[in-house]
Amino acid sequence: MLCFAAFGVTAPRLERRFGPGAVVFAGMCALTAGLLLRPLAGSTPTFLAASALSLAGLAIANVRMPVIVKHYFPDRVGTMTGLYSMGISIGTAAAAAAATAPLLNALGGDWRLALGAWALPAALTIPLWIPLIRDRTGGPPAIRASAANRVVHPVTAVGTVSGPGPRS
Repeated sequence: MLCFAAFGVTAPRLERRFGPGAVVFAGMCALTAGLLLRPLAGSTPTFLAASALSLAGLAIANVRMPVIVKHYFPDRVGTMTGLYSMGISIGTAAAAAAATAPLLNALGGDWRLALGAWALPAALTIPLWIPLIRDRTGGPPAIRASAANRVVHPVTAVGTVSGPGPRS
């Protein structure tokens, strides 16, 4: 939870600078790198640092996924959010409860290989984000359009919507 709070809060600022696709791509790269480094750690502090790297990537990508869904699937937000949430739930259940122990046994009891194997699913998602890296639109089209079409009267405060006042 500490990693999600510490790193997830940086995601909106990163998105404004680099775009949502690039931020999720970088998050998935950090997640994969952290998952690959954890089994190689020779000490507890190194293991915890690799865990923090993977959790930072996960936090950043997770925070930006609703933006991605709203941006690329504005007419299917509920369905796509449901699929995304289901994927997270299934992945968590598979890694934590269902597959790690059998994977450990299949790999001859080598916990490092069993732990490192979870980097593969994360790595497989990275190429899917490459086409979105250059999209720096920064948010759903409806929000960008409403901000771009806002009319500001010279006498009113900046950022307020001006228009006809109440009729008498």
